[in-house]
Amino acid sequence: MVAKVLLFLLVPMSYLNAFDLNPNYTPERVDVYIDRADIKASGLRLGKVVSALRMSARQWNKYSKVKIRIVKKPEDANCTIKSYIDDANYLGMFSPVEIESGILRRSEILINSARQQNLLSGVILHELGHVLGIRHSNIPSATMFPYITTDTLRLDQDDIDAVKEKFQ
Repeated sequence: MVAKVLLFLLVPMSYLNAFDLNPNYTPERVDVYIDRADIKASGLRLGKVVSALRMSARQWNKYSKVKIRIVKKPEDANCTIKSYIDDANYLGMFSPVEIESGILRRSEILINSARQQNLLSGVILHELGHVLGIRHSNIPSATMFPYITTDTLRLDQDDIDAVKEKFQ
């Protein structure tokens, strides 16, 4: 049986409007801090989170002009990966933390530690796409499709087209 689980874009309407006001939003860089203490305390395997983030960064870095890096200090980051616990079907969430004039300055990727950890790579790949400003796709095989059925390890052509268009 294949699990079909919703990936959730946690964005209040004001944030959606901010993105809509600046559809040309493209980050210059994405420096990601993994909140190690939070991840360990949640029961998620830190090594698996780091590995999934590295794989995801390689995938998006291939097609965007943005360099996605892992940083060691939270003050050096504009994106933080944390965990949360929810019995709902959400595996992960993207949360804008600070938006200024339609530009995303800080964000969080939240991983649901109560859900299936075998889909972690796909969740991080998907949520990192939101950090880059990529919206959901209506193509079921795309990483940016709102539902995940497998642990996606690479971008679909629809994802590649979306990121190339954004960073052309």
